Amino acid sequence: MRQPWHHSPPSRLRAAALAAALAANGSSFAQVAQVQAQVGDIVRDLNRSITLPGAPTSAPATHRDSTGGVTSAIPVNRAMTCGTGTVLSGGVCVPLSSLIPPPPSCSFGQVFSGGSCVPLSSLTPSASCGSGPVAWGAGCAANIPSAPHGSSLSVSAAPPNAGSAVFQCNNGSWVATAIQDCRVAALPLVSPCASETVTWGSGCSASVSAGNHGALVTATDSSAPYTGTASFQCNNGSWLYQSGSCAAPPPSCTSDTVSWTVGANTCTATAPATPHGGSVSVIDSTAPTTGSATATCNAGTWSVSGSCSAPIVSPPPPPPSPPRSPWDCAPGRIEWNEYLNYNHICSATISRWGSPAETIRDIRNENTSDGVEGVAHFICMDGTWTHMYGSWCRSAPCYSSGEQYTWGARRCTGSTPVGPINPGERTFVFNREPGLTGYLILTCDKGKIEIAGGTCGLADTPMFYTPGLPGYMPSLQY
Repeated sequence: MRQPWHHSPPSRLRAAALAAALAANGSSFAQVAQVQAQVGDIVRDLNRSITLPGAPTSAPATHRDSTGGVTSAIPVNRAMTCGTGTVLSGGVCVPLSSLIPPPPSCSFGQVFSGGSCVPLSSLTPSASCGSGPVAWGAGCAANIPSAPHGSSLSVSAAPPNAGSAVFQCNNGSWVATAIQDCRVAALPLVSPCASETVTWGSGCSASVSAGNHGALVTATDSSAPYTGTASFQCNNGSWLYQSGSCAAPPPSCTSDTVSWTVGANTCTATAPATPHGGSVSVIDSTAPTTGSATATCNAGTWSVSGSCSAPIVSPPPPPPSPPRSPWDCAPGRIEWNEYLNYNHICSATISRWGSPAETIRDIRNENTSDGVEGVAHFICMDGTWTHMYGSWCRSAPCYSSGEQYTWGARRCTGSTPVGPINPGERTFVFNREPGLTGYLILTCDKGKIEIAGGTCGLADTPMFYTPGLPGYMPSLQY
């Protein structure tokens, strides 16, 4: 006897729950209808094998509606059945649609997802995976082609490693889902390099220290006749040349006599043998010229620079002067002035002895600091140089270049005429300022222009004069 069910059979409940879940997940009406049909078939098959508790084995009396569906069932001596689209529930056949809620209706541009209506634009489609390298295990790798989301591909490791794996595309990323194996190829054994002498170029050699495989070293050969540097790399026990240079050095300089000239003086010395690029100090201590220098060897040729000078030779002393008589005049400084004018003193130097009554004419003044000029004639009398008649000494003339003067409290202004001004000569400078009247008197004394007087006042003010020198000299009205 089959198990009696006091409630709805489990298969029917599961079918109803499945339809409700599809509707809740936003399934379309066509999907729900298809599930409803499948659920009806399941329930129909189940009802054929279900016997209600206490039901007779005979066929039940049934009532059908106008569509042929069973609306009620009366227990008989066989299992009760319901028509298409209905299920047995509570002892009667009910429409399947009454057990599955219809899907909710969403507005335009929205779909039902996750129990609510959401914008269609918020649902992002899953991304595909692009082609590229993938890796797994302890060192295996391979290139995988592009594929859509959810695809699974099997790849094999690239040499020298071996192995395989399965990768699945998960929203744009490749994820390893199954790794069969990964066998990493063993690295070849390499040997270090020992310390040894290496050679390169046309004749260079040097010793290098020991190093591991791949190490780089620099070798230097600084011994003649060939010099240079080179780099070597250790390759499985052997030093391999990489790059470098090797050449014969420039020739040395032999011991030789070198010379150098400074101005008009030339010095010489002997330089010892020196290699290219070397320098030595040399000294010339032999008269008439002496000096010191630095000699540098450049590819077998000496270049010298230094100092060289000739000794300063004092001139021989003058021969002794012959004995002079008391009436001779000695050389020396002489002075003279103009007769009746002792304010001006001229001077000069006589550089030789003079004999009695000997004359020296036209001796010009050498005293330029006192602003005087003059010419004199001297005669040697009784051991003294005496100036003769016709000698003169006076103030030196002044020279005007149009200097401007300002004078008086009212600030009169005027300029001197351009040209010479003789000693003692008066020059007038007249005011040129509008509204003022006046003038300035200038004189020349010992080569300098001096102010001798003047006046300055308003244009309608009478002039004031004070008797003085001949012609009346205007008094200073400042």
